[in-house]
Amino acid sequence: MVYIPLHPPFRWAKFLPAGIVVITLVHLIVEGYRWQMVPAYILTAALFLLTLPSLLKNTNPAPARGALAFLTGGFGFLWLLIAGALPIILPVLRLPTPPGPYAVGSVLYDWTDTRRAETYSSDPKR
Repeated sequence: MVYIPLHPPFRWAKFLPAGIVVITLVHLIVEGYRWQMVPAYILTAALFLLTLPSLLKNTNPAPARGALAFLTGGFGFLWLLIAGALPIILPVLRLPTPPGPYAVGSVLYDWTDTRRAETYSSDPKR
């Protein structure tokens, strides 16, 4: 994570992860759970949990330096790409409501003809 000190006009930015959690909760209530969104849910929870200590203490997070900052930034960006691509690649299809006065559905019947002998079984009574 790259350390960028927040100047007074941008102090609201530290509350963005909490806002994303609220938006995610609204999404879960309105649209419901979608397995394609699991990486986005995990990313939202991780960002919120990582920023929660700095929100509670009202401080800026400590800067990450060197290879650790590069790896966490790269991994976070890759996770963000996956979280954004899955709902686009695998959308939830919604079928239209069938028009007309008749109900649409299917029925499963299991019919047995007892007058004929069974040729595919060793039990002739079946």
